[in-house]
Amino acid sequence: MRTFYKKMTYDPQKDLIPITNMLRVPLVLAVNPAVPARNLQELIAYIKEQKGGAQWASAGNGTPQHMTGELFRTTAKLEMIHVPYKGSAPAITDLVGGHVPMMFDTTIAIMPQIKAGKVRAIAVSGAQRSAQLPDVPTFAEAGLPGVESYGWYGFFAPAGTPPEIIAKINEATQKFMKTPEFQKVLTDTGSDYVGDTPEHFAAFVKAEAAKWGRVAKETGATLD
Repeated sequence: MRTFYKKMTYDPQKDLIPITNMLRVPLVLAVNPAVPARNLQELIAYIKEQKGGAQWASAGNGTPQHMTGELFRTTAKLEMIHVPYKGSAPAITDLVGGHVPMMFDTTIAIMPQIKAGKVRAIAVSGAQRSAQLPDVPTFAEAGLPGVESYGWYGFFAPAGTPPEIIAKINEATQKFMKTPEFQKVLTDTGSDYVGDTPEHFAAFVKAEAAKWGRVAKETGATLD
């Protein structure tokens, strides 16, 4: 988040200690059925035909939905107009209504509209296909490698927490994440199990900060 705020009272990478990544959720690029594109390459061609006038919606500035859209736009070298909303619900409503042609959102948020045929799924942002959308290709499979993104949730502790305490919390969390109750959460939300060590999670957080820092610098995305 420090990437998107010009002023913050704390530094997440210095003031927080990663414990474990709890889950991650891939995003879906979905379009209104009126958009004349059945796959990613056709959609890219359609966007280019709009000569900078193509719009895409997100759940708000700085959200995973917004930044994944920026990653897609910069990777494919597209000129597009970002339309930020105050949350996924109003953005999806306008997508279904045809007021915006496309958007990124998590599988759990937009799956009902995909199943109902109200929007068309073009590609998923995960490294592998989503179990909920087995017929929808990843961006890499669709011919655009480099667009990999997730909404993820992690467990952190304040800086200064003793290593033995971090290890104990990690162990207890890992144990809980293997229970039927937590596995049901993963299934219901279309999320991936990610449980890992504090060291691996710290490396992931560092890589994510660098990745989204580059995207923010290229696009000028900010929250303040």
